[in-house]
Amino acid sequence: DAARRDFTVNALYADVESGLVLDPTGGLADLRERRLRTIGAPEARLAEDPLRLLRLVRFAARCDLEPVPELVAAARSTAGAAAGLSAARVFDELTHAFVGRGRGRALRWLVELGLAAVLLPEVAAMDGVEQPPEYHPEGDVLTHVCRVLDAVPPDDPALAWRAVRHDIGKPGTFRRAADRIRFDGHDVLSAQLAEQVLRRLEAPASLREVVVDVCLQHIRFAALPAMKPVRAQRWLRTPTFPVHLEFHRADCLGSHGRLDVYEFARAALAALPPERPPLLGGADVLA
Repeated sequence: DAARRDFTVNALYADVESGLVLDPTGGLADLRERRLRTIGAPEARLAEDPLRLLRLVRFAARCDLEPVPELVAAARSTAGAAAGLSAARVFDELTHAFVGRGRGRALRWLVELGLAAVLLPEVAAMDGVEQPPEYHPEGDVLTHVCRVLDAVPPDDPALAWRAVRHDIGKPGTFRRAADRIRFDGHDVLSAQLAEQVLRRLEAPASLREVVVDVCLQHIRFAALPAMKPVRAQRWLRTPTFPVHLEFHRADCLGSHGRLDVYEFARAALAALPPERPPLLGGADVLA
């Protein structure tokens, strides 16, 4: 069984009665040294199932392991094989990577190993795209997105995919204006690209809808303190506003770190008076 598995750290066995750990491939030593190795030649092991390329990313990120150089080289040379994977398998494995520990590292590994260029070219395009330092001292767009992904709560696929997708429109709207770098309309383009990507990955319609909504709304928060009360209350009362609020917090933590608008919005939400039901509804009028 061990000879057919992918990584040494994934070929550990336990005797359920004695608790004895059986380690036929050196997985315990690799865990101690924080390294990720395949069982046998990496090129041959990855060629057996290209999904192992994505499992490589997940294991390395979640367990904080460093792939050995020969595994990195093999992954880069065989990354193109991931194009033959079914959309369902890709979406499922990426979702596992994006909701667990080290999810920001997982996204970075996808780009560095060349897998993003094959499966998520819109994500790969964010690498190296400059941002205005006064708003994004953390660096380029990909760095920001990785930090946002780390800042969203774990085990929430919708928030994770929102983090990955919310700024994919920035490379296509990059512009050096007289005052600073600008990304005019990146929210709309991000929403369009997010819809296309998630359809390509055959993601559930419910997830696509919430991700696209966040892409369209995420830059709206900056204007919330200056909104007219009626307009602000209308947005605060939408059923999805708490989700937008949680994502806004992660977006801030992934860049400048200031949470003043977040705290303002949270206080405004808590201070909303109970909404009175209408005396007459549409069904009453029809009746």
